Amino acid sequence: MPDPSHRPYQPMTIIRPNKMPRFWWLCPWAYARTLHMSANAVKAYADRLDAAMTLQSHVIADQSEEIAKLRTEVERLAGNVKYWRIEAETDNARWLRVLEENDKLRKQIADIDEAIILGRAITPDPKPIE
Repeated sequence: MPDPSHRPYQPMTIIRPNKMPRFWWLCPWAYARTLHMSANAVKAYADRLDAAMTLQSHVIADQSEEIAKLRTEVERLAGNVKYWRIEAETDNARWLRVLEENDKLRKQIADIDEAIILGRAITPDPKPIE
């Protein structure tokens, strides 16, 4: 069973600059020890802040790299969308042209059928087979 008093990190020393040990004039070494502990705590804070700043600079660099990659991906996808939009417009124009041609052919066939029914259609003479 783990020790409940165990801490996975070293707790930081609380710096109290206005606090002096009791009867410090009787034992100046206690005041020196307090100052030494405060100086070590400031060093530890500075080391942790340096590590945090280094970590933050790495995070910012990674984010900048990721943003650049995502921007290039967005540009590529925008190019694909533009290409497919043009392709769709071209296909739409092709389909409209084919539909117009089909309507013309249907109209011609309807006119020919009507002419045949009314007897006005010119039927070519069949060619004899030799």
